[in-house]
Amino acid sequence: MTVSLASLCLGAFIGATIFPFPSEGGLYLYLTQFDNHLTALICITLANTLGSYTTYGLGRLGKVDWAVRYFRIDEKKVLYYQDQFSHRGTLLALFVWLPLVGDVFALVLGLIRFNLLKGLLYIALGKFLRYLGILLFFYQS
Repeated sequence: MTVSLASLCLGAFIGATIFPFPSEGGLYLYLTQFDNHLTALICITLANTLGSYTTYGLGRLGKVDWAVRYFRIDEKKVLYYQDQFSHRGTLLALFVWLPLVGDVFALVLGLIRFNLLKGLLYIALGKFLRYLGILLFFYQS
Protein backbone atom coordinates (compact mmCIF):
# COMPACT_ATOMS: atom_id res chain seq x y z
CA MET A 1 0.00 0.00 0.00
CA THR A 2 1.49 3.32 -1.04
CA VAL A 3 0.92 6.38 1.11
CA SER A 4 1.29 9.75 -0.62
CA LEU A 5 2.31 12.90 1.23
CA ALA A 6 -1.17 14.32 0.59
CA SER A 7 -2.92 11.27 2.06
CA LEU A 8 -0.52 11.31 5.01
CA CYS A 9 -1.44 14.92 5.74
CA LEU A 10 -5.15 14.33 5.22
CA GLY A 11 -5.04 11.43 7.67
CA ALA A 12 -3.11 13.55 10.16
CA PHE A 13 -5.65 16.37 9.85
CA ILE A 14 -8.62 14.03 10.31
CA GLY A 15 -6.89 12.25 13.20
CA ALA A 16 -6.59 15.52 15.11
CA THR A 17 -10.25 16.42 14.80
CA ILE A 18 -13.08 14.75 16.70
CA PHE A 19 -12.83 11.75 14.33
CA PRO A 20 -10.39 9.14 15.60
CA PHE A 21 -7.76 8.17 13.03
CA PRO A 22 -4.25 6.87 13.79
CA SER A 23 -1.82 9.13 11.95
CA GLU A 24 1.26 7.50 13.49
CA GLY A 25 0.83 4.32 11.45
CA GLY A 26 0.49 6.34 8.27
CA LEU A 27 3.71 8.18 9.03
CA TYR A 28 5.58 4.97 9.72
CA LEU A 29 4.28 3.45 6.47
CA TYR A 30 5.26 6.60 4.56
CA LEU A 31 8.76 6.51 6.02
CA THR A 32 9.24 2.96 4.75
CA GLN A 33 8.38 4.03 1.20
CA PHE A 34 9.97 7.46 0.69
CA ASP A 35 13.18 9.27 1.57
CA ASN A 36 11.87 12.80 2.16
CA HIS A 37 11.49 12.25 5.90
CA LEU A 38 12.03 15.87 6.96
CA THR A 39 9.30 17.03 4.56
CA ALA A 40 6.97 14.36 5.93
CA LEU A 41 7.75 15.42 9.51
CA ILE A 42 6.97 19.07 8.77
CA CYS A 43 3.82 18.32 6.75
CA ILE A 44 2.31 15.86 9.20
CA THR A 45 3.02 18.22 12.11
CA LEU A 46 1.33 21.12 10.33
CA ALA A 47 -1.67 19.04 9.22
CA ASN A 48 -2.18 17.53 12.66
CA THR A 49 -1.85 20.95 14.31
CA LEU A 50 -4.46 22.39 11.93
CA GLY A 51 -6.78 19.50 12.77
CA SER A 52 -6.43 20.25 16.47
CA TYR A 53 -7.16 23.88 15.78
CA THR A 54 -10.37 22.82 14.06
CA THR A 55 -11.37 21.11 17.30
CA TYR A 56 -10.19 24.16 19.25
CA GLY A 57 -12.42 26.32 17.02
CA LEU A 58 -15.42 24.10 17.73
CA GLY A 59 -14.76 24.56 21.43
CA ARG A 60 -14.42 28.30 20.99
CA LEU A 61 -17.83 28.38 19.29
CA GLY A 62 -19.36 26.43 22.15
CA LYS A 63 -20.63 27.70 25.43
CA VAL A 64 -20.27 26.19 28.87
CA ASP A 65 -24.03 26.24 29.44
CA TRP A 66 -24.39 23.94 26.41
CA ALA A 67 -22.42 21.27 28.29
CA VAL A 68 -24.85 21.60 31.16
CA ARG A 69 -27.99 21.69 29.04
CA TYR A 70 -27.26 19.19 26.25
CA PHE A 71 -24.82 16.77 27.86
CA ARG A 72 -26.34 16.92 31.34
CA ILE A 73 -23.02 17.67 32.99
CA ASP A 74 -23.28 19.16 36.46
CA GLU A 75 -22.72 22.92 36.28
CA LYS A 76 -20.44 22.87 39.34
CA LYS A 77 -18.24 20.31 37.61
CA VAL A 78 -18.12 22.36 34.44
CA LEU A 79 -17.12 25.49 36.36
CA TYR A 80 -14.54 23.53 38.38
CA TYR A 81 -12.91 22.05 35.29
CA GLN A 82 -13.05 25.36 33.50
CA ASP A 83 -11.14 26.96 36.38
CA GLN A 84 -8.62 24.10 36.56
CA PHE A 85 -8.02 24.09 32.82
CA SER A 86 -7.59 27.85 32.65
CA HIS A 87 -4.65 27.52 35.08
CA ARG A 88 -3.16 24.60 33.16
CA GLY A 89 -3.84 25.67 29.58
CA THR A 90 -0.20 25.59 28.51
CA LEU A 91 0.23 22.05 29.78
CA LEU A 92 -3.01 20.97 28.12
CA ALA A 93 -1.89 22.50 24.83
CA LEU A 94 1.43 20.68 25.00
CA PHE A 95 -0.36 17.35 25.48
CA VAL A 96 -3.07 17.72 22.82
CA TRP A 97 -1.19 15.00 20.90
CA LEU A 98 -2.19 12.31 23.44
CA PRO A 99 -4.52 9.61 22.14
CA LEU A 100 -8.14 9.70 23.37
CA VAL A 101 -7.84 12.76 25.64
CA GLY A 102 -5.97 15.09 23.28
CA ASP A 103 -9.06 16.00 21.29
CA VAL A 104 -10.88 16.78 24.52
CA PHE A 105 -7.96 18.99 25.58
CA ALA A 106 -8.18 20.93 22.30
CA LEU A 107 -11.93 21.34 22.71
CA VAL A 108 -11.55 22.54 26.30
CA LEU A 109 -8.82 25.00 25.27
CA GLY A 110 -11.33 26.51 22.87
CA LEU A 111 -14.07 26.58 25.49
CA ILE A 112 -11.87 28.45 27.97
CA ARG A 113 -10.72 30.81 25.20
CA PHE A 114 -7.06 29.91 25.72
CA ASN A 115 -4.66 32.32 23.98
CA LEU A 116 -4.72 31.44 20.28
CA LEU A 117 -1.04 32.05 19.50
CA LYS A 118 0.29 30.54 22.71
CA GLY A 119 -1.92 27.51 22.14
CA LEU A 120 -0.71 27.17 18.56
CA LEU A 121 2.91 27.21 19.66
CA TYR A 122 2.48 24.56 22.36
CA ILE A 123 0.16 22.34 20.35
CA ALA A 124 2.55 22.39 17.39
CA LEU A 125 5.54 21.73 19.66
CA GLY A 126 3.87 18.72 21.29
CA LYS A 127 2.85 17.27 17.94
CA PHE A 128 6.29 17.88 16.43
CA LEU A 129 7.97 16.08 19.33
CA ARG A 130 5.60 13.13 19.00
CA TYR A 131 6.27 12.73 15.28
CA LEU A 132 9.98 13.30 15.79
CA GLY A 133 9.90 10.44 18.28
CA ILE A 134 8.26 8.22 15.66
CA LEU A 135 10.89 9.26 13.12
CA LEU A 136 13.70 8.45 15.55
CA PHE A 137 12.07 5.10 16.35
CA PHE A 138 11.97 4.43 12.61
CA TYR A 139 15.71 5.10 12.31
CA GLN A 140 16.42 2.78 15.24
CA SER A 141 14.51 -0.14 13.76
